[in-house]
Amino acid sequence: MYLSAALLRLALIVYGTFHDELFEVRYTDIDYDVFSDGAHLVWRGRSPFERPTYRYTPLLAALLTPNVWLHPAFGKVLFATADLIVGALIQDILNQRQVPGRTCAAFWLYNPLALNVSTRGNGESLVAVLLLGSLHALLHRRLAAAGALLGCAVHLKPYPVIYVPAFLFALDAELGCVVAPGASGASAVPAPPRSPLIARARFLSAAGAAVASLSFVSFIWCGWPFVSEALVYHVSRQDVRHNFSPYFYLLYLAEPQGMLRRAASALAFAPQAALLVAFAAKFGNDLPFCMLVQTVGFVALNKVCTAQYFVWYLALLPLVLPSSAALQRVHRARTAVLSAFWVGTLLLWLGIAYLLEFGGRPVYLWLWLACLAFFAANVLLLRHIICMHHPTPLFRNGSVAKQVCLYSL
Repeated sequence: MYLSAALLRLALIVYGTFHDELFEVRYTDIDYDVFSDGAHLVWRGRSPFERPTYRYTPLLAALLTPNVWLHPAFGKVLFATADLIVGALIQDILNQRQVPGRTCAAFWLYNPLALNVSTRGNGESLVAVLLLGSLHALLHRRLAAAGALLGCAVHLKPYPVIYVPAFLFALDAELGCVVAPGASGASAVPAPPRSPLIARARFLSAAGAAVASLSFVSFIWCGWPFVSEALVYHVSRQDVRHNFSPYFYLLYLAEPQGMLRRAASALAFAPQAALLVAFAAKFGNDLPFCMLVQTVGFVALNKVCTAQYFVWYLALLPLVLPSSAALQRVHRARTAVLSAFWVGTLLLWLGIAYLLEFGGRPVYLWLWLACLAFFAANVLLLRHIICMHHPTPLFRNGSVAKQVCLYSL
């Protein structure tokens, strides 16, 4: 399964090279050009922030310097390899929870969106590896490792900070029962009593140390451009280019640097923050599911939303499928209709965006209406996911197996 998934990704990387030469719409993501330009600057001993629009950690550019001296497609191969690691982590996490994880891993490995995003040169799979690695470490009661991996993910891309409330709610009395890893038949075993405050302190200390140390290295290397471009920019970003967000048209119409644009940009965080805390309080002990619904809600309400953001929750969905009744025969029709509505509104947006981007048509209002339809599809699908889910606390081993499981449908 993993070999065929690797060969499929390799074929798409090779195809992308020819596609870029033959077609107007390139296969390679523009972000990959930014990564590569930053890597060229690092290779010459300069700061990657000398490249306009480079707004990532400089460590990513350093990681991709083989693009310069080895092959321009090295980064794509790296991201595709991370895809395979994500699949392996999904499978192992579910196996440790006594659920066969092979089919769920295949859902990720052969998903068209996951295949497309990594082979086009987008690095979201690196963040997914760190997040699932953090879950994997927490499942094995390695609190410091879990915190450190989450901290590395936050440094690589700021959005994983949204999961901190969920992790803190998860680190409660449930730590008294953990999954003991073993070659076969992992079982729930009582663990020595531990104060939730101590557990949270260990986790937060490790996460903070990871973020602080990596950020300190980046600051010493690149100075204030790192702070303004890789950190502050993502908080104050006012992207008026067309994207899936329902906020884009408001920001587009507002006066640049005007009061309305700044107010709308700042207030957009309020519903996101409220939803993240509410989901953490409600579903915190069911951590994978909590992270999934937090991500879907965060992306749907974000003031900037692009297709690569969908990978954020696509990597978490396979962990939730075994405890969902959405694929049961009685619910399949509703699941199919809502999924078709989501895909349909996505395709509608893409069609109108093509007319705007490549046809030069003045269709901003129609594009915004498509954004609202896509937002409605996200809300309805999120509600369906929550209604169909059977709670499966992370540290209560065996509870997953007793729920409605994908393999029995």
